[in-house]
Amino acid sequence: MDYTSFFFRVGIIGLIVFALVLVLGIVLLVTALAKRRADGSMKKGKLVAGIVLMVASFIFIFFFAFVAVMSAVAKGTYNDEKLVSASDDIAEAFEEGDPDKICDMLAEEGVDGKAPSEKDVREMFSMIEGDVEDEIEYTFTAYHSNNDIKIVTIKFGPFETDEGEEYTLRVDYVVRASDDDTVGIQYIALEDDDSKLIDSGKKYVAPQPTYSGPKYGRHI
Repeated sequence: MDYTSFFFRVGIIGLIVFALVLVLGIVLLVTALAKRRADGSMKKGKLVAGIVLMVASFIFIFFFAFVAVMSAVAKGTYNDEKLVSASDDIAEAFEEGDPDKICDMLAEEGVDGKAPSEKDVREMFSMIEGDVEDEIEYTFTAYHSNNDIKIVTIKFGPFETDEGEEYTLRVDYVVRASDDDTVGIQYIALEDDDSKLIDSGKKYVAPQPTYSGPKYGRHI
């Protein structure tokens, strides 16, 4: 399921609904101010209702606008040809049992801490019992972006081997960065039955401001 398109539609629908609510609030407020009683007093019910609807509408309009804009930005990131190609290559490397392909994709330097090592990657492959039977599906679960870096978290699997074992792979991949040496795989972890077997590199902890986008799947 394309979650980014779903959230974008939710954002647009929310904007339309609360724009109408805002109009209703304005109408109630104007009516209360225009139609005064003979003694000059106003109908407080309409006045209060109008103010409440207007305030609530402004809050929700901001929220749904944020959802729509960020979902559009997320989808643009997830459709980046470089990211899609890298994700396909990672999946294929594990399908083929080829650690060299992953080693070639490792970042030369860590964004915050150590970068993944080739030794850890080769050990990771040695821990997988059997050969991967089917195409590995993957999902973009989140991305973080600021002026210096754009990094996507990718979940591969779960996938099974012909030995009946099941694994999940998690990767933080830097798509763009001000420092080219940090582009590539920043963090990679192999899990078995939800327990971590081995990881390499340091998982990215995003500073503020940042945006963590909704998940978006490929191959599914």
